[in-house]
Amino acid sequence: MHKALPLIWPTLHKSFVFLLLLIVLNVLEEFIVGAIHHRAIADSLAEMGGGTVDQAVATAVVLWLVLVPLFAFTELGEIVGEQNLIRVFFYQRHSAGRA
Repeated sequence: MHKALPLIWPTLHKSFVFLLLLIVLNVLEEFIVGAIHHRAIADSLAEMGGGTVDQAVATAVVLWLVLVPLFAFTELGEIVGEQNLIRVFFYQRHSAGRA
């Protein structure tokens, strides 16, 4: 599906979908922790993401900004080959002008 698109689109798509998954799992975790501690659902959700809507949105944005490079390197590794990507990042480069 994403094979013909520029790498930015599958990168953004995958990072956004994964962000949604993480948010859903975080909500589920808060429900479970609240149930274990005999708290109301509203009280459990109020503690999510720092306690305010602004903090929750800021947390989601920061998390998304972490996910974008993760999926960018994953997508790039699929295109150039994982071993080539590792070699480019972790092995010493040789200059063409030096012996």
